[in-house]
Parts: sequence; structure tokens; C-alpha cells
Amino acid sequence: MAWDEDEDTTIYMVVVNHEEQYSIWPADRETPLGWRDVGKSGRKAECLAYIEEVWTDMRPLSLRKQMAESARQPAPQPSPAPEDAVVDTLVRRLATGRHRITAGLYPEPSVQILRQ
Repeated sequence: MAWDEDEDTTIYMVVVNHEEQYSIWPADRETPLGWRDVGKSGRKAECLAYIEEVWTDMRPLSLRKQMAESARQPAPQPSPAPEDAVVDTLVRRLATGRHRITAGLYPEPSVQILRQ
């Protein structure tokens, strides 16, 4: 016989862990380690509706704190890769003065040819 949720008469309690993640637990059982009762109990649908109302940010608390801290501190600028320095130098050279420029897809010029 399949378990039918409509026949479930279990009273549940809503529990939350240190990461502010919510769950339900049978009220007649001891609260599991690492979780605490938030004071809401009832049938499964009622408890799940409560969780849906109060648990508006699914990210764990530690992730929310880390993201908030990252938002307060600007990310360090990465140092340019050697190829970026070559491209940057080439762009600056081509952007100043008068230069004859050849553009094409094939054959692809190498970095050495572009440097010349």
C-alpha cells in the first residue's frame, strides 16, 4: 500500500539549523541535533506553508554573510596576463599615428608578424 499524504495525521514542528535552513520534524520526536524548534507546529501542509512564508532566501547564512562581505570590499584587479600586455601595447600603437593595417581571416597572422 502506498503512503498517502492525505491520510497523514502526524503533527510536525518547524525546525531551523544554524545556517537558517528550515525543515519539518515529527513533533512527538526529540528535536534532531543541530536543529531548534521555532515554535510553529501543525499538520504537514500548514508547517510547509509557514516555511514558504518565512524562508524567503534559500541561501545558507554563511553564504549570505560571505556575499555581503564581498559586496562591501571591491574585488582586487587581476594582473594582466602576458598576452594581454602584448595586445594592449599593440592596440595603443595602432591607435596613435598613421599605420597601414591589413585585416583578414586567412592566413591568421602570428603575434611575431603583428609585432613587426
